[in-house]
Amino acid sequence: MPAQSLPPVPPSAPGDARAGERARWRDRSRTIRFWRRALPLVIVGIVALLVLWIGGRSAIVKLASPNVSKETGGVRMVNPRFYGRDTSNRAFVVGAAEAARDAANGHTVMLKGPSVTLDAGGANPTRVAAANGVYREDQKRLNLTGRVDLDDGRGYHFTTPKAVVDTSTGHVTGDSGVRGQGPLGQMDASSYGVYDRGQRIVLKGDVHAHIVQ
Repeated sequence: MPAQSLPPVPPSAPGDARAGERARWRDRSRTIRFWRRALPLVIVGIVALLVLWIGGRSAIVKLASPNVSKETGGVRMVNPRFYGRDTSNRAFVVGAAEAARDAANGHTVMLKGPSVTLDAGGANPTRVAAANGVYREDQKRLNLTGRVDLDDGRGYHFTTPKAVVDTSTGHVTGDSGVRGQGPLGQMDASSYGVYDRGQRIVLKGDVHAHIVQ
């Protein structure tokens, strides 16, 4: 049987080519319209994320940073600790429940519930605590008011309305009256001084003592 040839494929009509171009143009138009609408939304989203990120960082920094005291205009700290050494290289620690640094005088710190440990790390450290205090860092002097309690580390406990702690020398003095008790008995005086890391206690003015034998 003689071979038969297939009929030739007719060329594409010009109308089919134009239809394909129109379809591609419609696809491009839809893509362009989509991005025209989507890009502004993406930009707004990015700006919103940046605002939230910056605001979040500011809030975290504000929470982590010390607060500003309304009374002094300075920095307020919670449970602060000040470490140092006296002229004999003995360590001391000044602490408090709260502290506010004076903005007008950066060397002055107002304390609530202050305490100081002299000769910290020694065998018999002297500890003093009070209701309120003012610490002058430039003078290394702590003025305590309210009920001041002093323990000399050797069994003596004193109570006085006021006390001045010189952290450079480790001396504690006061002239507003003092009452104490210890291994030798009870004693009262108008003024006092605790020296030499608590080894020497000097009472002056209207001294009364009840010695225990």
